Amino acid sequence: MVNRKSITYIILLATILFVTFPLLSPYTVRAQDIQYHLDHEYAKIWINEDGTIDLLYDIKITCDQGTINYVNVGQPKRDFTIGQAKDENDHVLQTADESEGNNYRARVYLYTPISTSQSIRFTLLTNVGHMIWEDEQNPGNVGMQFIPCWWKDAKVNELQVLIVLPQGVDETNVGCTPLWNNATYDPKEDNRFVIYWERRNLHPNQKFACGVSFPEEYVEHYEVREKGFIAFLKRYGVGIGFFLLSVGIIGTVVYVARKGNYVKPIMKMETLGIRRGLTAVEASYLLGLKPTKIVTAILYGLLKKRRVWVTSTKPSVKLKVMKQSKKPLRYYEKRFLKAIREDGTLSEEKLARTIIPSASPLNGRRKTG
Repeated sequence: MVNRKSITYIILLATILFVTFPLLSPYTVRAQDIQYHLDHEYAKIWINEDGTIDLLYDIKITCDQGTINYVNVGQPKRDFTIGQAKDENDHVLQTADESEGNNYRARVYLYTPISTSQSIRFTLLTNVGHMIWEDEQNPGNVGMQFIPCWWKDAKVNELQVLIVLPQGVDETNVGCTPLWNNATYDPKEDNRFVIYWERRNLHPNQKFACGVSFPEEYVEHYEVREKGFIAFLKRYGVGIGFFLLSVGIIGTVVYVARKGNYVKPIMKMETLGIRRGLTAVEASYLLGLKPTKIVTAILYGLLKKRRVWVTSTKPSVKLKVMKQSKKPLRYYEKRFLKAIREDGTLSEEKLARTIIPSASPLNGRRKTG
């Protein structure tokens, strides 16, 4: 028969093993023992006319201790697409998007793991969106700020950043910060103007920020800082005009649907106006605004949250659904996104369901006192 004292010893022994076993795990020891440095980190950027950039990293990494199976390469924005990765032996490397929260990174799996004193050189190409912004300090210009991938636990012996500007930009209409180390017209890049920076012996976690500014006419799309509804209309007024034209038929369908299915309440009560806490779209619905105006208000909200992008206005408006952002969506915004087809056009039936009474702001909201 097991006495109480024996049970106490068993529990104590199990607790010790439970606590110490993870500390003795080979995986944990191996992860803690990895040390490395970068012989060089080269970043080359091509600024495209569509407002995106192509970003090429050329990295040589040396393992000082332990074993390295993969390398996480930081990206400047969440909206990035991974291209090809290759090592110095011309092996095509596997990649994966390993972004977490605000930590945007592409993982490159080495063809063969490297151990102490071994080195490997590889390249990684990505395309990154939303990098070109309105330059508020220089009206009429747009700009880009770039910080190359920095390394928390490793030093970088040599860092180079090279930016290939759009065709037509030259030394007379471009600005940069800090002052470049070199600038030239590169025949290999169709004589586009190229700016170059170089830094050496960067400490662990040390960052280097650089940026360029040039006239806005050299890119088709760029990001605009939010400055209120008037600025929004100036920027998207033409697109919204075409959009309203294209939803004219939808407005008629919605009107007929409301007229045929909606029965006005007989009971009335005195109120002091629209209750507080409603969104602009919900208030617009209760005030009886036209469906086209409600649709415009929903679109405006989605553009502000950067969940849609107007890709075309002729012959009709086409929208592109952007990647998930941290800003939460209203229920009617989610319904609007479902109305966007794969080709960017709008489904009239689904758009009508977004604002007809069966899907109105009064339905689906939790009742309050």
